[in-house]
Amino acid sequence: MASNPATHIRPSKHSGVVVGLFLRGHREPLPLFPGLSHALGTKQNTTSSSWIDNRGDGDGNDEWIQVAFDDADFHTITSLAVRDDDPEGEGDDRATRYATHLWDIVKQSSPGTELKL
Repeated sequence: MASNPATHIRPSKHSGVVVGLFLRGHREPLPLFPGLSHALGTKQNTTSSSWIDNRGDGDGNDEWIQVAFDDADFHTITSLAVRDDDPEGEGDDRATRYATHLWDIVKQSSPGTELKL
C-alpha cells in the first residue's frame, strides 16, 4: 500500500536540526550513542545493559566512545548535567536530552513507521 505524501512531514524540514548536531559534534563530543541513544530516545527500558550488555558488547565498550568520554560508565553518562546551550526537550541529563531531541525529529519525519535499528 502506498503512503500518502501529504500526511508526512517532509524530512528536509528537520534537516537543519541534524546539520546543527553534526556541526556541534565537530566542536565537542556529543552524548549521542548508537545503542543507548536509541533506547533513551524511543523510551525503551534503559538500564546499564543498554550501555554494556551481558555479553560485554555495547556503546560502553567502544574504544572511541571511551576516549571521548574519559572511560565513563552508564551512571556517569546518564548523569551528565544539562547545559544552557543544549537542545530543548525531555531529559534531566545530557544523554537523554540529546537522544529525545534527535529521535523526536526522526519520529516526526517518518510518521506511522516503526523505528528500528
